[in-house]
Amino acid sequence: MLSTETRVFYNKMEADLLRYKLEVLLESKKEAETRGVEFDDYEFKNLKAECRQLYITAIEEGEVMETTNTLKMGMLLNYSVFLYEICESVEDARFIAKKTFDEALKDLIKLNEFEAEATLPVMQALKDNFDLWETEVMSDKKKSEQAELKEQERIKKMQMDAYQKEIGEAGKSEEVE
Repeated sequence: MLSTETRVFYNKMEADLLRYKLEVLLESKKEAETRGVEFDDYEFKNLKAECRQLYITAIEEGEVMETTNTLKMGMLLNYSVFLYEICESVEDARFIAKKTFDEALKDLIKLNEFEAEATLPVMQALKDNFDLWETEVMSDKKKSEQAELKEQERIKKMQMDAYQKEIGEAGKSEEVE
């Protein structure tokens, strides 16, 4: 019988390898779109589903592990990267990264110096990704707000043009009478 850590490690490694392959396929997909060439999504979709399932299996297996376990944290870090880069699910990626960081932070006090030294770099990577993705979310919101303002300005201009046209036509009809 394999230990929990061994099962988590195996599923994490298999998922990570698929994620790397998916990253290469994603680049090929983007290049194909840029060139206007058709890209066969079949392999990409199947690998993505398989990768997600491997990460989920690793997460379920790892539930019994300590929140500060570097293998568990690394697996959750990599899963959040998968969600962000492959699934393009920024909110889910941010949620996983923040939750993993916060849970480890609560239990950090329980660790000895050696364990803390091993845990802190993974925590830092989780925090860095969360912060980076937070900036992107804020940037997207700002872009959305700017687009909305431009649309409102365009509508106001159209209304003003229509109003001026109406006034101009009313003035012409008064001159005719």
